[in-house]
Amino acid sequence: MTPHEALAKAITLAGGHRALADKLGINRTAIYQWKVAPLERAKAIEEATAGQITRAQLRPDHFDPPSEAA
Repeated sequence: MTPHEALAKAITLAGGHRALADKLGINRTAIYQWKVAPLERAKAIEEATAGQITRAQLRPDHFDPPSEAA
């Protein structure tokens, strides 16, 4: 999943742009401007989706993917 796809899925899981914006405490128009999640919002988006979308999926350029148990 690309970072753009991860953001789109996070928006859907949160219940839409307005719902995600409310969970993040920001204006929904900000979310419409994002191509990928801003680094400073990645953790909050992960929390808003109950971990269904991780910060590593949103920003793989800054976070390591979770290691898989062997």
